[in-house]
Amino acid sequence: MNLLYRIFDNTTWNGEADPVMDTFQVIKETPCGVWIHPDPDSDKKRFVRLHAFKQWAWETPEQARESYLRRKAKQIAILKARLKKAESFYKAAAVPGFKPGQSHAGFSLLGQ
Repeated sequence: MNLLYRIFDNTTWNGEADPVMDTFQVIKETPCGVWIHPDPDSDKKRFVRLHAFKQWAWETPEQARESYLRRKAKQIAILKARLKKAESFYKAAAVPGFKPGQSHAGFSLLGQ
């Protein structure tokens, strides 16, 4: 194994999504994984566990693509949950007569 692959988010100059696949040279193999240089301009190394559930880089471009799609699906689920929560707070605050700082527990958060 000489290379590992990972897909990163990238945005074009006009704001369009343009995912990019990076390749990483393996510099040392161990029984549990490999060492790579994630940044060619740096001497820093990164250890990548092979066969881990949350692997950082992959042995084939197809595995990297599948990992990227899983990461994006998880990100979408998290952001949808955050949006749903924000919308519920918005609706609660939009009710006529709503006064910020009123607590449902019978005390004020603002000391009023």
